[in-house]
Amino acid sequence: MATLNFSALTDLILENYGPTVIQSFSQTGLKNGMIDPDSIIGRLQDAGRLIVGPGQNSDRYAKDWGVDTAATTASTIDGSDSFPTAQNPTFDDAKIEWKRVVAGVQIDNLTMQAFRNGRGLRNDALAGDIRRKMTDVLQKVEAGLASDGTGNSGKDVTGYGALLSTSNTYAGIDQSAAAYWRANIVDASSGSLSEVLLNSLCGTMYDRKAIDSSVEIWANRVQYEKAVALFKDSMRFAPGGTNESFGTLFVPQYGVVIRKVHSIPNDEMWFIKRNESELRFLDHVPASDMQRVQQLQDAESYEGFPFGFELVSKDGDYNYLAVKAYVNLAQATPFKCGALINLAT
Repeated sequence: MATLNFSALTDLILENYGPTVIQSFSQTGLKNGMIDPDSIIGRLQDAGRLIVGPGQNSDRYAKDWGVDTAATTASTIDGSDSFPTAQNPTFDDAKIEWKRVVAGVQIDNLTMQAFRNGRGLRNDALAGDIRRKMTDVLQKVEAGLASDGTGNSGKDVTGYGALLSTSNTYAGIDQSAAAYWRANIVDASSGSLSEVLLNSLCGTMYDRKAIDSSVEIWANRVQYEKAVALFKDSMRFAPGGTNESFGTLFVPQYGVVIRKVHSIPNDEMWFIKRNESELRFLDHVPASDMQRVQQLQDAESYEGFPFGFELVSKDGDYNYLAVKAYVNLAQATPFKCGALINLAT
């Protein structure tokens, strides 16, 4: 797995300062601390659902997939019966557009001149600013993944808040008109978290055949602490473990793991089928480099969080370095996700 730490990445940016740094940079694992394991991004990375563009033309377009709207019905026949009439499947088209997240670093002309002369490549103040802006982009993406994408005039990332609904329009399909596209929403009506409410959520998801090893229930610290109080006697511990901080919390009747995740609203808990999620990032590679990058990616596996860098000229004595990421989140079947909402805090 290819990795690049922050300090090495900063040096590379400075050495290749120009209109665009075309290489896609990845951060994997927990050693560099970039991706928090208790974040939405971290939970999707844990499930292998972070996808960097594969160096093909298709990754330049919106995520677009067909949704089977009706199940066919099998027939029982014997040797003397005619074959049943063929049934043509029907599909709706789901599409999630790219969203761009950008943070700017201001660089004056004196600094630029130092770069051109081969000096200043280890300017600690600038290097630190670039790292902070990269973190800002990461945090903005994380916040978007918990939202419905309508903020900032629809420019925010379309996150799980858009699909965890029974009446929203997600990926172009109206959930109020399409039962097969509705998430399972259980309204607690300001009641406290209880085993009854969690069993109600998980029971319906069991009936929808949504429970598998990829599924997690995500909760902010507030509801996670309440869940620990409910189920601490049934927590699973690693050998020698005794503290709830190091155990695995789960809904006993259904075996669904409960995870503490920063970005979830305090009055909600989300049931997420992670193996049907795709958090996709554009790889920032120009079309002219497609073939070369495809050859590289045939030999190496890239997974993580890619950034693009672009120099934006301004009038006066300074320029901006735009640190940016293009992102979209696609959930193949919202019907197999759900949420507890309006919980007492």
